[in-house]
Amino acid sequence: MDKIHKFSALTLGIILIIILGVFGFGIYQYFTGERTVISEENDNSIQNNTNAPSSNEPQFLERLKINKFFREHWVIIEPVQNRKLMITLNFSKNPGPYPLILLVPGGLSQGSNFDDNEIVENLVSRGYAVAYFNNDGYLGSQREENYNGYQEQDELHYVLKYLAERSDIDSQKIGIVSYSYGVTLASGTLARHLNDPAVQFLIDWEGPMNRDQITNGCGESSGKINWPKCTQEDFWWEREAFRFLEQLNLPYLRVQGEPDHVQPNNEHAILALNSIAKSAAPWYRINDAEANQVYSLDAPPEWIKQQSQQAVEGYILELAKKFFNK
Repeated sequence: MDKIHKFSALTLGIILIIILGVFGFGIYQYFTGERTVISEENDNSIQNNTNAPSSNEPQFLERLKINKFFREHWVIIEPVQNRKLMITLNFSKNPGPYPLILLVPGGLSQGSNFDDNEIVENLVSRGYAVAYFNNDGYLGSQREENYNGYQEQDELHYVLKYLAERSDIDSQKIGIVSYSYGVTLASGTLARHLNDPAVQFLIDWEGPMNRDQITNGCGESSGKINWPKCTQEDFWWEREAFRFLEQLNLPYLRVQGEPDHVQPNNEHAILALNSIAKSAAPWYRINDAEANQVYSLDAPPEWIKQQSQQAVEGYILELAKKFFNK
């Protein structure tokens, strides 16, 4: 009998320790603001699901609490090629609808590279929703790299339409910000899908404009990317931003530092302004220069002398104030 009592006491003690441990860890997470999964009101939401969606309906994956804001992951299926795209949407605890800033990464990077970028939390704290997306191989969606061509532009268009149709997004207040080679993806999407949906502005941080600039002089490779030869006209027709800028009809801001983060000079920035000047854009500018002006390398605008990427947030706030209320 004594053995039974001792075993029961030991079992009760172990259970009590486990309960106290779980409770204590929950309190620790609450006060430290570490990432936690927030369950939906019903049990039908998918938490950390690694299975492919079974239909074209948007699939909720998870909601994370990150410091003072929420981050949701959704998967949508692009209907033409049936590819899975993961969208990350960051927003505050205050109710929407929110004005939206859609970030497009540089190189051939995925949108999740923005997860730890301070610009996300800074914009959310000012009442914006901030979104970006992953497309390459996510959830078993295997395909060849498209290098920001028509295929990926159509994927971004589908993401943009999905976000604009959400009830918690103000579809009249959408801005897109592209980084480096991301300008090809952003400008191609906007030019080939004009006003579908309407976007209030495009901000382009130091993006290359043509094949020569993208490949650093049409070499065999640029960084870690092995580009096709510059003589492959069909390939490059889909991927030169200057051609897309000529077709835009929305406000455009070029953010350009000196030196550039890749290019030997700022000829690409001059080409960007000359290209947008041929378009129906009602307003365009580089840095803090006078609006609707073009320049040359011999008579350039004033460049940002250091850390030009840090200026992007301020320009977002400026253009949102200028164009979101029209």
